[in-house]
Amino acid sequence: MGYEVGQAEKLLSTVSTESVDLIYADPPYNTGRDFFHFDDRFTSVEDYRDKLMLPVLRQCHRVLKPTGSIVIHVEPRISHHIRFMLDDTFGPNKFVNEVAWVSGGNHHSTKQMQRNHDTLLIYKKNTQFFYEPEYLPYRQEDIDRAKICSVSISLRSSSSPILENPGSFH
Repeated sequence: MGYEVGQAEKLLSTVSTESVDLIYADPPYNTGRDFFHFDDRFTSVEDYRDKLMLPVLRQCHRVLKPTGSIVIHVEPRISHHIRFMLDDTFGPNKFVNEVAWVSGGNHHSTKQMQRNHDTLLIYKKNTQFFYEPEYLPYRQEDIDRAKICSVSISLRSSSSPILENPGSFH
């Protein structure tokens, strides 16, 4: 049996409450397009929100452990709607981060500015969520090659220049 858009809520309903550490979701983006493997057209943003996303997000919240996190992978055109849904479901103070993931996108159009990133929205179920940072120090050769611009910004009257010290590149 293949996956169908809308199955996630049903599948999540079979998962035990507070049993999942991490959820990664890549839901339909509501692009208005009919793809080969699924139809990504909804009658409205409200239909997308109420009939697909909110029921799924509520189930995600239910199955996450108290220390759990959720990562939602969306495109910029829908990310603000998803962020409001996540705020409603998890609470605005449970927002962890938004990551712009450079995906390549389609930048071959000469008629419009193209997107070249997707958005990852990360929320935690409560304040005691699990996080283990991965950190590698910068390599000296990368530091030496970096172009650094130092800018000081002032919010004075409109007659004053905004950039007081444009800095320098090196």
